[in-house]
Amino acid sequence: GLNDQTLANIMQKVNAKLGGINMLVSPDQELHPSQLFSKATIIFGGDVSHASPGSQASSIAALVGNTNRSCTQYVARLSAQANRKEMIDDLKSMAREIMIEYFNSNGGTSNPDSRPERVIFYRDGVSESQFQAVLQEEIPFLRAAFQSLGDGSYNPTITYIVAQKRHNTRLFVANPRDGEGRNRDVPAGTVVDTGRVENLCMRPLFSIGRGRGFSIVLVCSH
Repeated sequence: GLNDQTLANIMQKVNAKLGGINMLVSPDQELHPSQLFSKATIIFGGDVSHASPGSQASSIAALVGNTNRSCTQYVARLSAQANRKEMIDDLKSMAREIMIEYFNSNGGTSNPDSRPERVIFYRDGVSESQFQAVLQEEIPFLRAAFQSLGDGSYNPTITYIVAQKRHNTRLFVANPRDGEGRNRDVPAGTVVDTGRVENLCMRPLFSIGRGRGFSIVLVCSH
C-alpha cells in the first residue's frame, strides 16, 4: 500500500486545490521579515503545455496566483490557444480574473489595501530567443489587465522571472569544504550574480536546487 509520506503529499495537494493552507512563513523566522510581507504581493505562475510532436491539438496555457496576503492560497485559470504557441494569448483576461479574486478575498475593490503593490510573475518554458517576445507581448498584457481594473491608474511594480531548466551551465564551489553531499555540490539556494540587476532587462541569475541546477533569468523588473 501507499506509505505515510505519499499519502501526506497527496492530501497536501488536495487541501491546496480546495483552498486550504498547508504551511506559512513565520515572520519571526524570516531572514528579512520586513521585506517579504512589507507590501501586498501577488505571485503568479504561468506556463503553456503542448501536445505531442506531430499533433495538431491546441496548446493549453495555465496561470495560477495567490489570493491572500501570506501567498498561501491560490486559484488557477486555463485557456486553449493555437497549436505549439508559447506566448500566452489570453494572459490579460486570465490575470484580470485572478486579480479580482485577490481583491474580493481582501476586502473588495473599495478597500485600498486589497490591491497588491507588487507583482511577481514566474514564467516557465520560455527560451532565451523568446525574451524579446515576452517583453513585447506578455508584460503589456499584464499591464493592460491591471489598468482595466478601476479608473485605469492601477500600475503595480512587476518583477518577471523566467525559470529555465535546460542549460549547460555548471557551477562548482571553490573550496570543497563549502560543498554539500557526497559530490560536494554548490549549496542549495546559492545565487550567482554580477553587478546591479534592478532596472535592467535580460540579466541572468543562476540558482542551485538540490540534486540539479536550474537558472532563473530576471527578464524585467520595473
